[in-house]
Amino acid sequence: MRKQSDPSPAFARGAVAKAPAYLRRNAIALAALFVALGGSSYAVVGNGFVSPDGKLSACVSRRGAALRLVRAGAHCHGSELLVSWNARGPAGDPGPAGPRGAPGPAGAKGDAGPQGTPGPPGRPGDPGTPAVVGYYTVATAGTAPGGAIAFCKPGDIATGGGGFDQTTVRGGLALSEPDGTNTPDGWFVLGANATDAMEAVAVCAHTS
Repeated sequence: MRKQSDPSPAFARGAVAKAPAYLRRNAIALAALFVALGGSSYAVVGNGFVSPDGKLSACVSRRGAALRLVRAGAHCHGSELLVSWNARGPAGDPGPAGPRGAPGPAGAKGDAGPQGTPGPPGRPGDPGTPAVVGYYTVATAGTAPGGAIAFCKPGDIATGGGGFDQTTVRGGLALSEPDGTNTPDGWFVLGANATDAMEAVAVCAHTS
């Protein structure tokens, strides 16, 4: 048998030009070949049928519908045309996103983390209320016209008090209240008349 030589460029161009007509006439044979390859793709790849550039080749008879798959680099007989196609098509477009899956079960509780670094010192707290260690009363030394104030000892707090009108005709108290802007340090009384001789008494709490 005479060994087939490589086809000349002119023959190759002629083969390429005539291949579509052969492929149209041999569409059933090509479809049968594709179905057969679909079930044995691993065997085809593993036996050298796929070329380095990822193509499959076959020889198509010029006189009939015969088509045979050949290995990469093989040559067809003089009565055949060489055809080739991509073994793997291009990647398709991404499909639509699937529905969101159901939440999985909660995981196991993890181990406790390491102890953190101590934080900065906090600001000093507000001064507390002085503790009361006892009570006492204090009165004004004598009377004062119209009104009088009885003062507690320095640092002590007036918690209550009252006053007296020492005149013969008592007009009564017009006002009786703690004395001091923020912390009451005494007790103030005001008579009903400006000439009333008033005496004030304060109940004081002694603080520590």
